[in-house]
Amino acid sequence: MMRPSKRSSILTALLGRGRRTFAVAFSGRNRRPVSPLAPDDYTFPLLLKEAAAEAAGASGRRSSIEGQKLHAGVIKFGFSSCVYASTALVDFYSKAGDLASARVVFDAMPRRTLPSWTAIMVGYAKNGDMRSAEEVFSLMPEKDTPAYNAMIDGFVKVGDVPSAQKVFDAMPERNVVSRTCLMHGYCMAGNMEAARELFDAMPRRWNLHSWNVMIRGYCRNHESGKALNLFRELQSQSCPFEPMK
Repeated sequence: MMRPSKRSSILTALLGRGRRTFAVAFSGRNRRPVSPLAPDDYTFPLLLKEAAAEAAGASGRRSSIEGQKLHAGVIKFGFSSCVYASTALVDFYSKAGDLASARVVFDAMPRRTLPSWTAIMVGYAKNGDMRSAEEVFSLMPEKDTPAYNAMIDGFVKVGDVPSAQKVFDAMPERNVVSRTCLMHGYCMAGNMEAARELFDAMPRRWNLHSWNVMIRGYCRNHESGKALNLFRELQSQSCPFEPMK
């Protein structure tokens, strides 16, 4: 029998070449359980990840329909209790903006992992429902830095910087994403002193996005002199910049 890793490699290759139709056909080519081409625990998460990426990219109705077909496949082939497939479904529906369906799948999961909780929480946060996001966040049995960052980002996007600051203060470990996101919130709120305090306190400032946030913040708040000074300081830096992680 073909090993899951081999099947996954073929699916990944097909998806990487934009051949999702063939990937879907491959995943369900033979429905017999003994078939080497029958879907396994790796199949639907891979396909749903691709559909979720397109849904997040505003590819429209087509991605939503394809995701729903994949959901039908998850049920048809008996993977409803697979935590990986269910988490991928929650992620897909969240990115497609269908939070009701995402919550139905999440609530039906017999077992939830940290990625499962994070997927539904991020879905609420990305779609501006911070009350639901905060509710899920408070119920999470464990939280990692990306989960905290998602909450900070969500509060910043709805203009609730004080709540974003509270989440930031509660973080056991902060990174450049945490600081830059909160810094952006203060820039948008016009509190450039607080934003600059975060910027200056960064252990390592070699992140181009952080510099851009500060420079744009000064420009947005009509402090062109400070924006120009910071830009000149940026040009004088000799250390390589790190990408956001």
